[in-house]
Amino acid sequence: MAAKKEKPKTTGRKEEGKTSEEEGEGLTCPKRPAAEREARSHRSVEVPGSGLQNWLAEPSKSAQPRMKKKHTDGRGEQLRSQSPQLRETPAAQQQVQNTDNNDNKKEEGKKKTRKQEMANPEEEEEEQKEVEEEEKGKKMDVSFFKEYMESLKEWQLQEFDEIKRRIKNAEERMNKMEVAISELAKRVENMEKRETFVDMEVKDLKEKLEESNKKAKEAQELLAQKIDMIENYNRRNNIKIVGLKEDEEGKNMREFIKDWIPRVLGRPESQEEMEIEGAHRTLARKPQPQQKPRSILVKFLRYTTRENILEKAMKKVREDKKLLEYKGQKNFFYPDISFELLKKRKEFNTAKTILWKKGYKFMLRYPAVLKIIIPGQRNRLFSDPEEARKFAEQLQNKQR
Repeated sequence: MAAKKEKPKTTGRKEEGKTSEEEGEGLTCPKRPAAEREARSHRSVEVPGSGLQNWLAEPSKSAQPRMKKKHTDGRGEQLRSQSPQLRETPAAQQQVQNTDNNDNKKEEGKKKTRKQEMANPEEEEEEQKEVEEEEKGKKMDVSFFKEYMESLKEWQLQEFDEIKRRIKNAEERMNKMEVAISELAKRVENMEKRETFVDMEVKDLKEKLEESNKKAKEAQELLAQKIDMIENYNRRNNIKIVGLKEDEEGKNMREFIKDWIPRVLGRPESQEEMEIEGAHRTLARKPQPQQKPRSILVKFLRYTTRENILEKAMKKVREDKKLLEYKGQKNFFYPDISFELLKKRKEFNTAKTILWKKGYKFMLRYPAVLKIIIPGQRNRLFSDPEEARKFAEQLQNKQR
């Protein structure tokens, strides 16, 4: 009686779960629900040659009612919902397969129990067909899963080979870079050595150049001294007369000077003693009447004649205690020297002024040496103007 009461329930279940021919034509393999399909599928990786991803992405409506009968205990669902990394291990795959086998056994036991309860042979035949279709779907799932795993493995191997190839290329590049860096380091070291060598060479050249400049400067000074000495030697027979009015000499300067010098000095000299080679005024523009007249240069034939005239001029100034005059114009006799020597002689002017005020006798010897005559003592000679000035100040302080 109990079996007869349950028949309407069985008929109702069959109406809910329609076959694949009623839902869609050409579908012979049932598919799992979306939650179970996502749990069993791997991460979204496109593997060439595999149709499992497209098949799993489009579930069939006819498979959903029948799949609700399976896995009542839920262990297979939990195992399939694990992460793809865990499902890829052999232990996880074996566990899933064992769980599916246990579920199948339980399902078969339930089916036998239902067969015993069902007295209608048509229902039994339909149930048998459903079981066969479910088993066929399982086999197809396993085959697709194996194909997918093999494709995934092949893809992983290809990716691994690509990674190895890239690592190898990177290592080769690193080796090339190390070689290049070592070469650069050698070049830098060589450049540093060359720089050190160049610095030493430059230092030696600088020292040599400084020494050469020093020698050149000394040679230049010596050469200038020699040139100045030659110039003064060529002027050793000359005297310079300052203060004689312009046009006083007339047309013949030589004859005028030959007659004028004895009259100014007060001691006439014979024409034979005073032999003059030439006489002329300095080469400058003729001044205005109110301006200072130009100097006169006189060149004697003998050096002794020039020295005698300069000595007589100094003696007359000392005796008369006044400067030489001609027609109310003061006149001065100087030796004709170069500009450099004249500049050196002018440096003694301070000492000469102090000595002249205190009444000490002195004379400036050639080329630039100051001779101081001290009564009762030995005469002093000074070539340094500063030392001559200090000595003259000492003499001045003693008289006080």
